[in-house]
Amino acid sequence: AVSLALVNPYSMLAVLEQTRWYSQWILMGDKGVDSFFVLSGFLIAHLLFREFDKNQRINLKRFFYRRWLRLTPVYFFLLALFYWFKTDNVETEYLWAYVFYLNNFLDEAHRYLPHLWSLAVEEQFYIVFSVFTAFVLFRVKKPWQLLLALLLLSLLIRAVIIMLEPKLLATGHSLLYGNPALTASYNQSLYINLHSRFGPIIIGVLLAYAYCYYNNDLRRFSQNNSKMLLLLAGLLIATSVLLP
Repeated sequence: AVSLALVNPYSMLAVLEQTRWYSQWILMGDKGVDSFFVLSGFLIAHLLFREFDKNQRINLKRFFYRRWLRLTPVYFFLLALFYWFKTDNVETEYLWAYVFYLNNFLDEAHRYLPHLWSLAVEEQFYIVFSVFTAFVLFRVKKPWQLLLALLLLSLLIRAVIIMLEPKLLATGHSLLYGNPALTASYNQSLYINLHSRFGPIIIGVLLAYAYCYYNNDLRRFSQNNSKMLLLLAGLLIATSVLLP
């Protein structure tokens, strides 16, 4: 059925209708974005942790400049191409939001480059977490507990959002082929904002913390508990399947 969906887009509707809610994540692809956020959280946190260990401080100016230099020139080139080749019916009055990585706060009608929301979330994370690391994280006795609290907070935020808007607990079929207003509400409230998507990023940060400060313990544990780790990996995969 999935192969037919690749040939005929209309068959995708039938595939989603026949797919149970707990396995629709395979077709929706949103877990791919989460994986990207985990990797990003790990890489950025690793850089910040290593710099702090070396200098007992973080040069925020240099960090921001290096992050800007890695992404923004190509990103601005893309925005320039969009502006140059845009059609007459596309308004560009909100292009400033893309320039300052605030486009994920725009409503559905003005997000004419919708896939760039993840870059906005990334840049916002770079700013918030680097400042948090420089001035807060290592002032507590057990930083990993603070990071774990942030992970629990991310789950709580998503739970509260869904409690306030239960319609957002929708199937892939409803989001892709249902009411466009529901899709817009889902995106705006749950999908494209830092406060509702920072959980996977914090998972990456926790992995980076374990890698930097418990590396030897992790190696010994992995050597002595390889079977248990395989079982844990299986349980994590099964849990991800059951998440909506």
